[in-house]
Amino acid sequence: MNDPSEKNLNELAKVQEQLDHHNLWQLENRINEVLAQLG
Repeated sequence: MNDPSEKNLNELAKVQEQLDHHNLWQLENRINEVLAQLG
């Protein structure tokens, strides 16, 4: 039987891989830059 925390860590790793692959880590920064320019 899998440890629930191990399952969560595996899921987190998958999500982080997707974020890295699509360069989404920088999305929030880009949104903030645009909002700052508009404001």
